[in-house]
Amino acid sequence: MLRWIDGFDHYGTNTARLTEGAYSTVGTNISLSTTTPRTGSHCLRQGSASGDGPRKSLGGNTSSFVFGMAYRIDAYPTVNGGQGVWKLLDENLAAQLSLVVKVDGSLSLRRGSLSGTEVANSGAYVLGLNNQHYIETKVTVSNSGSCEVRVDGVARVTFTGDTADTSVQSAASLVLFPATNGSGGNKDIDDLYLCDLTGGVNDDFLGDLRVRTLYPDADTAQEDWDKSAGDDSFAMVDEAAPNDDTDYLSSDTPGEATELELAALPTTPDAVHGVMAVVRARKTEAGTGVIDFGVRSDGVAQASSHALTISYHDYFHVMDEDPGVTDGVWLPAAVDALRTYLNRAA
Repeated sequence: MLRWIDGFDHYGTNTARLTEGAYSTVGTNISLSTTTPRTGSHCLRQGSASGDGPRKSLGGNTSSFVFGMAYRIDAYPTVNGGQGVWKLLDENLAAQLSLVVKVDGSLSLRRGSLSGTEVANSGAYVLGLNNQHYIETKVTVSNSGSCEVRVDGVARVTFTGDTADTSVQSAASLVLFPATNGSGGNKDIDDLYLCDLTGGVNDDFLGDLRVRTLYPDADTAQEDWDKSAGDDSFAMVDEAAPNDDTDYLSSDTPGEATELELAALPTTPDAVHGVMAVVRARKTEAGTGVIDFGVRSDGVAQASSHALTISYHDYFHVMDEDPGVTDGVWLPAAVDALRTYLNRAA
């Protein structure tokens, strides 16, 4: 089941937005770079740093899951155990398992932190410099666990055994760009996905994929929410970098709903694994402020409810399956026809 996707395009260049709903921490020397994104306009970048990057909650203790990301480096580290691709933490933020980039371009799987015991290695130069590799990991965190790391679809690291460095037999968060010294150059991540191994859909390696970010580009007949200016509802919320109170939609009446058309996919993919709807919202006064937010597909709305705070926050609704069709399979044409669905519930 799909838990998270991120193309890093909808934050603009403001890294503070990463912690306004998406990630628990920003990390050290992190930027939202427009220099070498793999897909879209931005990627997540860490420059030379001796500190971890963003930390993503897994939504609770999780024993088995799979995740993937586009990963690019422009220099190899000069110290083994200094730079990592990812690190898994338990509920107490103690390291369980780490994937490290070594000086010879190999990937080293280590129990615990980046300096932990190496339990498996890919062999030298599995990562090329300035190449957009796609790295996927399927892991079970347990004293009798397993881990497989694929690079560009090929299994490069495999291990069966103890993948839990603490007494907790699970992970609670994923750290991107873990680092203990500043050797090496820039490191980029893009096209991130995270799935658990339940639900019968999106419960295994998804393969090399891209995350496309689509913005509203037209109104519909359903537009109850008030516009802060102008005649077009979509123009209030179509910025790639949100401008918060510069222009916006608002509602003071429960039951009011607005739906907006979305831009079409820039290219037609072979398959669509899922859709995640994102809204940035706040309430302006004390009291109840609840919205339902999601999408409408082929006349069927699917949304989740969110209680708003006074401060702006990003809210998310993840969908493995298309609510508008019986078999649930997302098709590119269905994505092209999607509408955002926004309802003031209370």
